[in-house]
Amino acid sequence: MAQAIFSERTSDSGSAQPRRQTGYQRLMLSPGIEFHIHPVKIYADAEFPVFQHFTGNQLACAGDVQLSASYMF
Repeated sequence: MAQAIFSERTSDSGSAQPRRQTGYQRLMLSPGIEFHIHPVKIYADAEFPVFQHFTGNQLACAGDVQLSASYMF
């Protein structure tokens, strides 16, 4: 399976906000795989950024990997 994940976060507001150094827009592509071997389900995917626009100077990960295993009873 494959996903396209778009995220947007607006800048923080208020008197304590850090000078508009927050907020972002990004698009991630996420190929994944899922297995059902009853009663176990295993899911894994990886997310890779295709487009990123951050407001200010922020740290961002270069990618993300997930692994999930569940037991159905």
